[in-house]
Amino acid sequence: MYGSAGPTPRDRIAAARFTARVMKRPARTFTNGVPLLVREIHPELIDELVALLEAEGERELAVCVRDVRLVGACSCRDDFCQSIRTAAHPPGRPYGPGHRCVPLLPSSGDLILDVVNGRIVYIEILGRPPLRRRGEPAQGRLGAGQQLDLPA
Repeated sequence: MYGSAGPTPRDRIAAARFTARVMKRPARTFTNGVPLLVREIHPELIDELVALLEAEGERELAVCVRDVRLVGACSCRDDFCQSIRTAAHPPGRPYGPGHRCVPLLPSSGDLILDVVNGRIVYIEILGRPPLRRRGEPAQGRLGAGQQLDLPA
């Protein structure tokens, strides 16, 4: 009977094309084993962080945030979280002495920095429109947030 032979080659090709459109290849976040600067990937985020830090009187952090590296993405898998690790740290362990949180007041969502001894080690990005990568066209507001294509 009809349809009992399984998918045709045409069906398989159509499925492969659909998968290629939907599934993006992970973006490059390391060069020769060194994590890229966040400003190279998300310049708009860094510009916003600089402005917010200066408004809070955190001049030293406003200078430092320009040179943070993208070590990895948060591993929580919450759809509203786009947080970025900017330094290696064992998951589930406190930062210890010298740690402080710097909550910022963005126009949407939450931006909170974890700082250890004057070094930004984590950028918490919650409830915000998806971050665009440099050179990526604007696609409008999709949802509260979306996971980045970063190493875990």
